[in-house]
Amino acid sequence: MTAALPHDVARRLPRAIVRLRARLRAESALGEMRFTWSQVSTLGRIAEDGTATVSALAVAEHVRPQSMAETVAALRNAGLVAAKSDPRDGRKTLMSVTPAGRKLSRTSARIGKPGWKQPSNKT
Repeated sequence: MTAALPHDVARRLPRAIVRLRARLRAESALGEMRFTWSQVSTLGRIAEDGTATVSALAVAEHVRPQSMAETVAALRNAGLVAAKSDPRDGRKTLMSVTPAGRKLSRTSARIGKPGWKQPSNKT
């Protein structure tokens, strides 16, 4: 098998992303999920990367700051992240993962259906 050329990969990547996104949505119906994919992604980012401001999270997740503020508010209300004042700049608020948030970020079964990462037999 020959390696794909960069332009071939770039041409096929958008379609692959669309298919992956559709698969993720199909494998985790809204009724089965307590959290949105944005919330799950943001929680995972804070758990892996450490404390961050809402603005920094918005940049990292490629969303508007207002959208990220809503996402973080939902995570805070669920007790998965906590806010504290930045010790270097009191005007900023740092978001950090709580023990409950860390536990959830490690457990994909609570986020969606168990085994969603497994290859599908559906085509």
